[in-house]
Amino acid sequence: MTGSDPIAQLIHLVQAAAEAGEEWREELHRTWLPRLIAESQRADLLAAVAEWSDEAVEPGADLESLIESTVLAVMASEGYD
Repeated sequence: MTGSDPIAQLIHLVQAAAEAGEEWREELHRTWLPRLIAESQRADLLAAVAEWSDEAVEPGADLESLIESTVLAVMASEGYD
């Protein structure tokens, strides 16, 4: 995980919340995703999603859904359902 990867930073935050027993899914939707999208450059987020998914991402894609899917897939792979 690098400090400049916004998806990695979000995943780290979500994992910490899950470990603390917080309602991480609710926070993801209500607070963290909107903040990440508002505070980050779209091109940086698209590049990060493409890196995490190993697939090309369309420039007009629904960024919030892509990031959410990425985070949920990582969390599921680590046993957080």
